[in-house]
Amino acid sequence: MSASLSSDHPSGPVRPVSGQRHVYLVDDDEIVRNTLSVGLVEKGFAVSAFADGTSVLEQWASRTPDVAIVDLGLPDMAGNDLIERLLAIAHRPIIVLSRHHDSTMVAQAIERGVSGYLVKPISAVQLIPPIETAIARSERLDRIVSSQLGGPGGNSSAQLDALLEQFSFGVAIIDEDLQVVRRNNTLTALVQQGDTLGLENNRLHARDDVDVPPFRRLLTSIVSADEDVTGQVLAIGRSSPGRHLQVWGAPLACSSNDTGVTRVGVVVVSDPDQHATVPGSVLKSLYGLTATESRLAEALVNALSVEQFATGSKTSYNTARSHLKSIFVKTRTNRQVDLVRLLARMISNLKQ
Repeated sequence: MSASLSSDHPSGPVRPVSGQRHVYLVDDDEIVRNTLSVGLVEKGFAVSAFADGTSVLEQWASRTPDVAIVDLGLPDMAGNDLIERLLAIAHRPIIVLSRHHDSTMVAQAIERGVSGYLVKPISAVQLIPPIETAIARSERLDRIVSSQLGGPGGNSSAQLDALLEQFSFGVAIIDEDLQVVRRNNTLTALVQQGDTLGLENNRLHARDDVDVPPFRRLLTSIVSADEDVTGQVLAIGRSSPGRHLQVWGAPLACSSNDTGVTRVGVVVVSDPDQHATVPGSVLKSLYGLTATESRLAEALVNALSVEQFATGSKTSYNTARSHLKSIFVKTRTNRQVDLVRLLARMISNLKQ
């Protein structure tokens, strides 16, 4: 594995070789920037170094790193503001670097979703453990989410981002601290509309005061419940004309390791005024449905009958009915009409 540095006086992005960890280092102190860059490169990392926040923002979306080290004292913008803007574009682990151990600044950085807070002076050797810890946690979450949502189960953040973009409704993945660790562009667009959901300190919230408590309870419940708990549904009012957004939350996965238990939840947001498809992988992962049950549930939501599904899938009607009974058990419904209403409320944008 060859090491990579953006230049003798590092400034700007590099292109890592295959398998090499890519670190963004953002610090306006040239001595700190160069010293840490050289030290990390000697340890096998590819390093892109930046002296200001604007330069990082220009590169973040097109060449997102595995982890970023961000100084809070930048010349063109506050470090915490930069962190919030970076995470709004693409979520990657960010470690704060500062000359001050100010409790307020630490709390603000943590609220924005950083993976760690380090105080200068610090050496490249001291940076390596928190870098490796942040990357390992990020990759563990990626594997959990990717496998649960029907992806390849790899550790590529870019692959997971692409997977989430396949869904035509808004999707957010939250961790046990209610931090949004992944979201797709559809959810971002819904947030940017500004009349239903907001994103503050890297946490989703309802904008209408009436919806704030139930929405908060939904988020809290899905990262504290067991995986086999049925998802919850909530309608969020909007100030502009249009029907309420349908919010569906459910536990996605729970993983134990040496550092403790990692709980992950999924939040699905659909707009009844927009058409959307229903990926069978979501039904399969969140209700424990088999592949055939998932296809049947998707067909029912899309207004097909059991008979039509049986004919199209070349199975007997009795077999299809058996699958339907199994779906009833797993979704805790008793009638086909209740099942369709449940699934339509949760993950579809079908007209009422």
